[in-house]
Amino acid sequence: CAGEGMSGTRVWTGIAHVSHTWREVALRCGRLWSRFSADDPDWTQDMLSRSKQAPLQVGLVMFEYVKPSITIPRVWAQSRRLQVLNITRFTRDYVLVIPFKLPILRYLRIDAKDDPKACKPMSGPIEMPRLTHLQIEGCITTWFNPLLQPTLTHVSVSVTGNQRLNARPPDMVQWLRVLGQMPLLRY
Repeated sequence: CAGEGMSGTRVWTGIAHVSHTWREVALRCGRLWSRFSADDPDWTQDMLSRSKQAPLQVGLVMFEYVKPSITIPRVWAQSRRLQVLNITRFTRDYVLVIPFKLPILRYLRIDAKDDPKACKPMSGPIEMPRLTHLQIEGCITTWFNPLLQPTLTHVSVSVTGNQRLNARPPDMVQWLRVLGQMPLLRY
């Protein structure tokens, strides 16, 4: 399928608009439709359908105008296909609905700068056996957060200014315990 290695969320536009034949070919290529921003319920449904069974790279923006109460469940229903998940404007309203089984998720970014307490309800077992990259901006509840998976190779936690950690910084023993739980960590 042409364009599988291309970057950009709207690569399909150029290919699908060349001619009727190219459009038909593009519509059969699930990979072209698997990277998108879930910012409209109808758009999200179209992209999920057109992507067929391809692994998904999805951006979620939690603004009320994007109708997250409709869009998010559609994305979560495909959690087994989520490979990259970028959540922006993460708030407490949506924390509890994150699926706890994400079998092929490799990259997770959570931006909760607008609501630093958003990560607080995240607890319990989370199954992300392939997660290698975790980026959290604006919150972390505990240094023993279930998101800190043993498979991680890259971790970035950014809390600045008025965004305070909901937990005290760990002492040296705790740091070593946390780092010891992530033996593959490189960055």
